[in-house]
Formats: sequence, C-alpha cells, structure tokens
Amino acid sequence: MPNVPLHDPLAPPLADASTETKNTTCYMCACRCGIKVHLRNGEVRYIEGNPEHPLNQGVICAKGSSGIMKQYSPARLTKPLKRKPGSERGGAAIYDANRYLLSALLERLGVVVTDLGILADEPAELARALAKAAAWHDLVITSGGVSTGEADHVRGAVERIGSLTFWRVAIKPGRPVAMGVIRAAPRKDRAAHAGAAFVGLPGNPVAVFVTFVRVVKPLLLRLGGARPQNLLPLPVRAAFAYKKKKDRREYVRVALRLGADGEVEAVKHPQDGAGILTSLTETDGLLEFAEDVTTISPGDRVGFLSYAALMG
Repeated sequence: MPNVPLHDPLAPPLADASTETKNTTCYMCACRCGIKVHLRNGEVRYIEGNPEHPLNQGVICAKGSSGIMKQYSPARLTKPLKRKPGSERGGAAIYDANRYLLSALLERLGVVVTDLGILADEPAELARALAKAAAWHDLVITSGGVSTGEADHVRGAVERIGSLTFWRVAIKPGRPVAMGVIRAAPRKDRAAHAGAAFVGLPGNPVAVFVTFVRVVKPLLLRLGGARPQNLLPLPVRAAFAYKKKKDRREYVRVALRLGADGEVEAVKHPQDGAGILTSLTETDGLLEFAEDVTTISPGDRVGFLSYAALMG
C-alpha cells in the first residue's frame, strides 16, 4: 500500500481500499456529540464531528481541545484552542473557553466579531484598550474582571473612560454583569466612532452563556434596530425539588424526559457550578424562576426555555 498517512482526511481514498462510514457517539468528553467514523480497510481514517456548535466550541476549548475531536474534526484543527494559541498552559492558567463560546454565539446572530485578545489585570492598560476598541466597534464585550476581587479592574477602567448604566444584577448565575458606555480614544480618522456600548460579563462560562442570551442578545437586537423577542416558555413538569432566594431570578439547567404517564418532565443537572460548561451540553435548556418564587416541588409546572430558542 502506498505510504499515505492513515489519519489524513484530506487524502483521497485509495483505489484498492475498502471504505465505510459508521455513525456513533463520541465519549472523549461530556459533550456526547454525534460523530461519523470514516474507516479504511477496517481502520479509522478520520472522524467527522460537530465542533461548530457554540456550546461544543466552549467545551472543547475548556478542555484544551483534548481528545479525538481536536485532531480529526472537519474543522481541520491543527493546534489546541488554548488560552494563547500555540502555547502551553501555565501552572496558574486555565483554558479560555469564553472567547470561543462568545464568538460562536455572536456569529450566530450575524455579528462581525473582532477578537482583541486577553488583557492583563492592569487598570491603565484595560482603560486604554477599551477606549481604543470603542473607536471602531458598536459594542465592546469583556468576560471576567467585573466582580469584587482584588484583581477585578474592568469596572474601574470603564468608569475611568465612560460610565456604567448598571453593575450587578439579581440573577443566578450571572450576578456580576455590567452595562454602560465607553468613550473612544481620540482619533484623527473621521470614520472612528465617538464611543461604544459596553457589556462586562462574568468569568464563569455558564454565567457567560446566561447573561449573553438574556442581556447581550436583547441589546444587540436593539442596536440593530430589531424588535425585542419575547420568548414563550414551554410548560413542563418539574421532576425535582428546589429552593431559591426571594427577589432573585434564577436559571436552572435541565434535561427533558418523558415521565411514566407520558408528560414531559424537567430533570435538574446534578451540578450547579457556574464554571461547569458541560452542564450545558448535557442538558436541553433552562428553567427560569421569577423573583417571587422561593420553592419548587416535584410535579410543579415550570417554564422551560430551550437552548435553541435562547441562542436564536
């Protein structure tokens, strides 16, 4: 047999080779993506998956593009989508999932995205970079740095070059979210903007997703001149007990299933952490609990919002 790399999806099939395709599920991570395994003479030639889905992109990047999808996906990824592409993760660093999750969500809405990279936790540098970005964009979005930690300087940087409309919202996950306006850095080019809208999202990826679909997406529609979308929750039956604080809106990740009586039930994901991105890929959507709700009991009717509806 000619010396053709076995795992080369771009190479044409050999004339004397026996090829076939099998549909199965990828278990390399918690995404559980549907995949097609392309075989040549009974051996894996390449694997075709779905890395383009926004939630899958985030999970793949959170894991440092580990697993088989990294090497053999139809996107032809040649290097991990890491915190700094092409470099190894440092001892105190984490993989950057939010960048790819947000880019995919924005592009899904027809937005032209400029990736301005990762900024150091330095107030003056943040202010300069945000002001520069405001000169050429309609909306500037950041993730992380808007809470109350000693290294959270985004809020101060925005107030230094603009103003905040609000900071912190009574929702879970996603409380440390901010919105405002930032002035652009002085430019001689008349095409530059005078300023831009600003949204500061939390750092945890689940909180990023929730605040994007409930804060950023409506803002983008308004900026684009579109009418606001009023999503109608699907009534389903809760299959779990839940308690929450009053005067706070909460979003709970659930999977749907058919109960013994044929009713659609919502099953809560076992993990609540806002940093567990796979809790989105392992569920079907969110339950939205209003501010006046404090207790959910098994059998209660609750409102379900699918991820497809939320992302648009």
